[in-house]
Amino acid sequence: MDEMAMILKVFRARKHGLSYSKGFSLIEVALALLLLGVFFIGTMVSQGELRAVDKRKQQAAIMPVIHQAMVTYLKVNHHLPCPDTDGDGRENRKISSGVSVCRKRSGTLPYLELSTPEKDVWGNAYYYQVNARAENKKYVNDMCQTASVFGQQGGMTVSNDLGYCPSVHIYYCNGCESVCPVLPGGTGSTGNGNGNGNGNGNGNGGNGGNGGNGGNGGNNSVCQTGNQIDLSAISTPPYMQLGTPPVGVDKAGDVTNSHKNLWLKDLSGNEVDNALVYVTVTFGADGAITWNKCQDAASTNQRENCDGDELFSETQGDNQDFLDSMTVLQAKQALIDIGAIK
Repeated sequence: MDEMAMILKVFRARKHGLSYSKGFSLIEVALALLLLGVFFIGTMVSQGELRAVDKRKQQAAIMPVIHQAMVTYLKVNHHLPCPDTDGDGRENRKISSGVSVCRKRSGTLPYLELSTPEKDVWGNAYYYQVNARAENKKYVNDMCQTASVFGQQGGMTVSNDLGYCPSVHIYYCNGCESVCPVLPGGTGSTGNGNGNGNGNGNGNGGNGGNGGNGGNGGNNSVCQTGNQIDLSAISTPPYMQLGTPPVGVDKAGDVTNSHKNLWLKDLSGNEVDNALVYVTVTFGADGAITWNKCQDAASTNQRENCDGDELFSETQGDNQDFLDSMTVLQAKQALIDIGAIK
């Protein structure tokens, strides 16, 4: 029997004269007030839980919107934005030796440039982290580095790993000798040798001359490397190309993660996704606490999402974080869709 039913029973009993006293006793009044208090508290708690669930649903629906905004930005600008480090809603870059690099690898989402919400449903900013090498002029314009998806201006960096096949206009990052088409060799002319021999008596005529040797077949690989590659014409994005590594999976989070990509694990610590070029996070209902001090976040997995390293984690519960990310392959697909890379 719930609290309201109990209260109604007390009052009905009074109405039908089931008590011989003429008024309510203090005990009865106190009991009624207690039951009313329990009822209203229970109602308020239930409503609070419903509001919390509704907010989590709202936030879950916003994350795909942010992802699509990132894809659109990449298609329009041919590069991804750097983090906002001063809170003005715009990415923050600096010029280093003529190359545009991110000021920092982490900050908040540049919401004005993306046309996305400034705050999450709990009123906190979105955390935004990118490939660490987007800060480095040596890597951000190097098509053999994943960070090249953040390259905005400046000359293309020629990596020692870069190879180029001009006949098919394709760049490779692991050498190209074995994949470049081999051009056919030259063809030699055939020699003429019609000998004349007028022998006397029974002598036979002279033998004709031997024909010339044909040209040697060619084995002319057109793979260009290092200074042979002319990249002077490439000073605008996209610097990322089809051959930009990793091609497929990347051993992210390990010492072999030479490209400094981000990666995501599940609640058990198993890898969910790798080769992530960026991760966007809303720290959930207790986001204000996390923003104030990462180590005060409610769980180990939540602290993993704010500590600034390459590893991120799924979370669960009332204070769960919500994440969005983009893989290298997704970034390439966006550029392929608009014909920016082939």
